[in-house]
Parts: sequence; structure tokens; C-alpha cells
Amino acid sequence: MGRKSSTTAVQDKAADLAAQVREAKLDQRAAELAERVRDSEAFQTAQAKGCELAAVTREKVREAHLEERAAELAKGVRDSAAVQTAADNAREVSDRALLRLGGWLSEGKTAERLHLQRAKRRFPGWLAMILGLGAGYLIGMLTSRKHDDLSTEFGSADAWTPPPPSPTPATDVASTAPATGGLEGGTGGIEPDAPPQSVAQKPLEDRVRTALGQDPRTADLPRLNVNVVEGTVFVRGSAPAGFDEAALRAVVADVEGVTDVDLQVSADA
Repeated sequence: MGRKSSTTAVQDKAADLAAQVREAKLDQRAAELAERVRDSEAFQTAQAKGCELAAVTREKVREAHLEERAAELAKGVRDSAAVQTAADNAREVSDRALLRLGGWLSEGKTAERLHLQRAKRRFPGWLAMILGLGAGYLIGMLTSRKHDDLSTEFGSADAWTPPPPSPTPATDVASTAPATGGLEGGTGGIEPDAPPQSVAQKPLEDRVRTALGQDPRTADLPRLNVNVVEGTVFVRGSAPAGFDEAALRAVVADVEGVTDVDLQVSADA
């Protein structure tokens, strides 16, 4: 009851005060005073002086080319090396933060709560193996066709096989040569021409495989598909994740006779 009575008393006093203000017409007098101030000569003079000062200030700014200088200064700040470096650093920090956030969200309990799954590999190992086998088959077809063309022009490789030694020493060469027939190498006095290129390159493939198996940097790798075309070694297959591709290329390139190395070895998961 005491609080209600005090609130009522305050409201009554406020109402009485408002009534006295209306009776004294103080609000009307305040409005009249403000109107007189606005219409007074001193106020008009002060307002004119203010406008004149603002115009003079704008003119001085234009004469001093402060706006152009401010624009040039802003452009210089934007193009400065420090600003560019800071922007690059900010982008790098943002990228690293996003990568860490993505890794944190995609692993552990957080991924389970958000129902996230790791993205599948865009280039699976089985597809790399199929492509490697297809490339090896295509290279084999090309080398086989080149071998057939050379065989047609120079004769087949069987034509270079030396004939068996004559059982009867009918010639002087047979009488001076060993009983195994002909000259050294068993050619019977006939020295064949150089073999076709595909036959000559066959040992290069063997040397590359031997180097890969003997070098400690590549000895632990699984067997890879090796093909040679005109000095270029094509290496296909798959290897364990984290294998040293540079070491593999260096081992192949160090083999005598290799002019170029084409690696298409994919890493297993």
C-alpha cells in the first residue's frame, strides 16, 4: 500500500507541473524565442559566414590538390609491397586454417557426428593399372610393327641365324676353322649385318630392370612394366605410397643408352 500511494503522489505532482506549464504558456514562449533567434541579424550573419568559410575551405582543398594527393596516397598504400605481402600472408593463413578445419571435421568423432565421409580417390589404383597395361600393350604393338617393317626390308631375324657347320671340310676355311664350324661365333664365315633396332633395344630393357633391382633406392619396389622405344624408356605400374619418384627416374636415366624417361607410376593407397 505504501509503494502504491507514493507512485500515485508522484504522478499527481507531474500532472500539476504539466498543467502549470500549459497555463504559463512556456512552450509557446520557447518556440517564439527560437523563431526570433533564427530571424535575428546576428544569426543570419553567422550562418552566412559559415557558408562562406565552407566554400573557401573547399576552394583551398581544390587548389592544393589535396583530394588527388589523398587518392594517390591511398593507391600507393594499396600497391605497396608491404600491403601485398600482408595480403598474401593473410591468404596463406586463411588457406591453412581452412585445410586444418576441413581435416579436423573429416576425421574422428566430429566426422561421425556431422555424418561426413572421406572423399574417394579421384584416380584409383585399379584404373592406373588398367591404363598402364593398355599403354604397355600399345607400345608393344608399335614396336612389333616397326620390327615387322625392318624385317621386311632387311630380312627376318631368322636369316641371321648361322647355318650349322658342314659335316665335311670341303673348303679351306673349314680346314682351318675349328670343328664346331666356321669362324669364331659359329657363323660359318658369314658375318650378319646389325640386328634391327627393336632387337638391339631388347637388352636395354633388361639392363633397366637389372638396375632397378640392384639399386637400393628402387630394389624394394614391385616389378614395373618397362618398354623401350628409340631410347625412350616407358615405366608403368604402381608403387607403395611415398615412393621416391625422383630416385626412380634417376636410376633409369643412369642406364647407358637411355635418352629419355617417361614415368607413369601411380602410388597405392
